[in-house]
Amino acid sequence: MKLKVNGCVIELFDSIDEVLIDRYNAFQRYLMLDAELGSTIQEYDQKMSKTIQLLSKGLYVESAQEIKNMRLNIWNIIQENNPSHYSFAILVKSFNGKSCKSFKKDDLTELIKKMNDAGLTQGKLQEALSEVKKK
Repeated sequence: MKLKVNGCVIELFDSIDEVLIDRYNAFQRYLMLDAELGSTIQEYDQKMSKTIQLLSKGLYVESAQEIKNMRLNIWNIIQENNPSHYSFAILVKSFNGKSCKSFKKDDLTELIKKMNDAGLTQGKLQEALSEVKKK
């Protein structure tokens, strides 16, 4: 799959099944972080509501875990870390013809910045990520 954004070409693996095992594991790790911790203020609000419900039911251990997750969510927001962006960046095969073989966090951060500077929107990113995850 290729995305064209303001003259830049972002080539993605067509399916998660095409990637090597280490890349797949990193992809899954970021997806799990996003699912468990979240990465937006809206997800924080959802976790807060869930925590209040758990507390009202006397489920203190579960509430404590949710509070820990909310703390990490806020930390990610402050640090401008978005696990779904990292999972997307792992799926990038090449950017403007240059192969993207590394999936170290610093390299992924640099790639995310390049895609942002090229004009990749959150909507396009989510659409492409969903498409690859379906295959």
